[in-house]
Amino acid sequence: MPWFRKKSAEIIRKGVGNDTVVEERTTRVVGGELVEVRRVRDPRLPTPAPEQKPSAPRRTSRSNGPRPRQVDDEIIIPPETARKQMLVRTMPHQTQIVVLEGPSLVEHYVAQSGTASLVGNVYVGKVKNVLPGMEAAFVDFGASKNGVVYADDISYDRSVHGRKHPRIEEVLHEGDEVLVQVVRDAMGAKGARLTNQPSLPGRFLVLVPDSDAQGISRRLPDEERTRLRSVVDEVKPDSMGVIVRTAAEGASRSDIEEDVTRLVGTWAQIREAADSGGAPRLLYEEPELLIRVIREQFT
Repeated sequence: MPWFRKKSAEIIRKGVGNDTVVEERTTRVVGGELVEVRRVRDPRLPTPAPEQKPSAPRRTSRSNGPRPRQVDDEIIIPPETARKQMLVRTMPHQTQIVVLEGPSLVEHYVAQSGTASLVGNVYVGKVKNVLPGMEAAFVDFGASKNGVVYADDISYDRSVHGRKHPRIEEVLHEGDEVLVQVVRDAMGAKGARLTNQPSLPGRFLVLVPDSDAQGISRRLPDEERTRLRSVVDEVKPDSMGVIVRTAAEGASRSDIEEDVTRLVGTWAQIREAADSGGAPRLLYEEPELLIRVIREQFT
């Protein structure tokens, strides 16, 4: 279905500052929303010629004044209250989800029925190879291809190595069992990208276990950021990092605390399952695409 419907231009006003510059305004229906398009043209200015390399630099006199600028723009004025929609299309081989704000496409997700995404899943894997030259290690986490984890994504004990990040051969060795989370699915001949610093996304925040990371979405106003920072300081458990999401705007202290409690409980279950031994093994699985999109986008 086409996004734009052709309509004849309706001239609202002519003359912007003088009698030569012309402003035209038209209304269009875009994605079911009525938007306004403003077009300003100055017919006095010539059409710019193709750019050519000058043979020699030319000197201009200051008395001539500044060179005129061509005014030719087209601005789509969004409606004051853009309607937010989530559209889901389900087919036998795939599911597509789009998020719209007015006529604008904000997000587009595609999930193939035969190739489910592993992003966000937590596994206990076994180190197969350690490559000091690449500062990386290959880990068997149960997929058809081994995943790769880089030195910067490895957790380490600061009491042993200090604040300087150790080399990967000092932390991982062949045959070690390591807790990993998928951050990027396998593509072509490349295996999945893994991290040893897992995070658990919730409704209002992201919990980062065994970390001192703390942050608040910059899309929130300053007053709200200050309020949420004080709330997080009260409910955040020790030795765990918290990143507050944009969806937390207006959330009460009980809402934040409930989200933290649920994520801490999920992490405790993951740690308990990891200690039972055996690798490779799945410890935590992210929900299906539709539930994830609702969690990420629904506000």
